[in-house]
Amino acid sequence: MKVDREEFRRLHAQGWSDRNLRDHFKVRHSTVMRVREALGLARNPYSVPSGPQAFSESELRDMHEAGLCDAEIAEKLGVSAASVLRWRRRLIGLPSNPVPEERQRIAEERARTSIASGPVGAAVRGAFSLSLSDPRIMTMLEPHSAEAMRAAA
Repeated sequence: MKVDREEFRRLHAQGWSDRNLRDHFKVRHSTVMRVREALGLARNPYSVPSGPQAFSESELRDMHEAGLCDAEIAEKLGVSAASVLRWRRRLIGLPSNPVPEERQRIAEERARTSIASGPVGAAVRGAFSLSLSDPRIMTMLEPHSAEAMRAAA
């Protein structure tokens, strides 16, 4: 079958993928590639699914921005994780979010880092770097010893 180049150009401009064009014109994939290249058109990477959609793009974006992983989003939307992955990666271009276990590990690592680099970390590092003969130890212990003496009295 001969491919109508004007119709091909129009469908391609609408975002049809090579696979959709192949099925529409009932030709081989190599024919679609040759016609597309002859017309100087770039490959459309993916076509938008034509079936009913169980969720909106904004719902998916909102849940993704909230930090949910694909499996969590899928559970909330009532679709498969593969559907979420396909929409997220191919059609919207969002990176994946860590799974809950990975989020927990990242949160713990951030907490350790913030404590170690904050004022608590500085105090701990300072306290452990002193020797027992350092006169600053008495200054540090004075409030605690005074409180202990008041409690004993």
